[in-house]
Amino acid sequence: MKQLLNTLRRFRRAERGNVTVEFALVFPVFILILTSSIEMGVITIRQTLLERGLDIA
Repeated sequence: MKQLLNTLRRFRRAERGNVTVEFALVFPVFILILTSSIEMGVITIRQTLLERGLDIA
């Protein structure tokens, strides 16, 4: 039991992996923003081409 407590205390004090945890939390948000902006660009282009086609017709 005492060895387990010592291991947990050492784990709590350790700072290795902090960047990995932050990356794992922030990376999905950046990917979501990136894909959302690409999708909005595609939708805008399609809408513009549709309006142009209607104007020509």
